[in-house]
Amino acid sequence: MESSNIEGPLNVSLTSLGLSAVLIGFPILISLFQSLNMVSDIVVSAFRATIQTMLLGSILVICLKSEQWWVPAIFTTFISFISAWEAFNRPLYRYKGIYFNLWFSILVPSVCVLIFTMSFVLKLNPFWLPYYFIPLISLILARTLINLSIGVNVFLKSVY
Repeated sequence: MESSNIEGPLNVSLTSLGLSAVLIGFPILISLFQSLNMVSDIVVSAFRATIQTMLLGSILVICLKSEQWWVPAIFTTFISFISAWEAFNRPLYRYKGIYFNLWFSILVPSVCVLIFTMSFVLKLNPFWLPYYFIPLISLILARTLINLSIGVNVFLKSVY
């Protein structure tokens, strides 16, 4: 299997964009045939996703090329705040200080697991290179967010 040596952002052809539009067309057709009145929601969502992906891609190209330790630190802090906000909005019940508890419960174990994995399992030196750190912390935080949200919701339902 050949590996690709891709440097920088990918150039997406008009054909590829057309194929993506076909995938968006299916939910639109279903909405029309089922009279769900969701066509405008689907179009707006697709437009938002496109803009967000372009912005995130532009930011990530800069971040992933960096060799500074503070780039993954800032990225991790920022994305952990977003994850905590998502986890904060999911439970039906809340208590005072839940946001900080969720943020701490998401950030600290995720970073510890990733540092251990990158230092001792993958044996990367330095362990914080953004090219490896950012994609892996994103995956770990996503899993942690889902599991923590479910656990907190079940726990708070049993308490209240």
